[in-house]
Amino acid sequence: MALGLAAQPPAAALRDWPLWGSRAGPGLGRIGSALGRARGPADENAEVIPRAGIERHPHPPCGLPDRSGGRAGDLDRRIALRRAALADAHDYLDLARFCLEQGRPALAREVAEDGAWLFEVAGATALVAFLAEHLVAEGRQEEAIAALWRGFERAPAISLFRAMESLAGPEAANRSLACLRARRAAMGKSDRWRLSALVQLELEILIATGRLAEAWEVTRAFEVGDGLLLRLAHASEGPLLGEAARAYRAVIERQIGLTDRRGYEEACRLLGRLATLEPAAEHAAYVAALRARYRAKRSLVPMLDQHLAEQAGR
Repeated sequence: MALGLAAQPPAAALRDWPLWGSRAGPGLGRIGSALGRARGPADENAEVIPRAGIERHPHPPCGLPDRSGGRAGDLDRRIALRRAALADAHDYLDLARFCLEQGRPALAREVAEDGAWLFEVAGATALVAFLAEHLVAEGRQEEAIAALWRGFERAPAISLFRAMESLAGPEAANRSLACLRARRAAMGKSDRWRLSALVQLELEILIATGRLAEAWEVTRAFEVGDGLLLRLAHASEGPLLGEAARAYRAVIERQIGLTDRRGYEEACRLLGRLATLEPAAEHAAYVAALRARYRAKRSLVPMLDQHLAEQAGR
């Protein structure tokens, strides 16, 4: 049966409908414009709702509009509605923060503990950190360390390690590295993505704790990206100068191999860094060897000559 304009609800009846955008369902986001087009002679005296006056919430908490509980100020009802719609670690974190803001710290901790126990993914890292911070605030430091350790074992992350280190000291590094190495040893090399993530985290912990010799051993056993390798080289410029120089040279060669101007510019920048680590004559000989090897690269040769001239003028 066709519906005419008379069958549509009056504008005033729609005034208090919560408009939550696409997450609440199709069509709600267009109610304001539909009202403007649907007005007829019978609506001459109806209240006009300005579109700009309609409040929209782009991301409703836990995917559920806060209806009667919010209007009545019933905090327990609001929390119950949100708790019934919890779907992932982010929802648990949002609700735990909300409970804390509303003066319910015990409930905040309970929600955080439930979420940290349920989810074993990287997305739960912030939730675990929230729980640990809350436990520390209550004077329960050992429980906080235990919560962080459980989270790290499930989904290792540098942020969880740093939080553990701040509470447990050097022992956090030993325990974290043992966990990562055991997991790496049990993992087949076919799972390259996960293996690479473990190696990267291991290197980040070794660099952060100054265990540079161990870090270089890892780079000799596994492939490491240039960004992390340069971080390790920079950290090693004082204590392990030779390792740093070898890393800079390796990355310089790879940047030249990109055969574009951006790669050449990065190679020359790293040459400037390398020049501070080795005697002038040794460095000049290395750059001259690069120039001879890559003499066919017409854009690179003038840049190498400029680098040599700048070094000679210092």
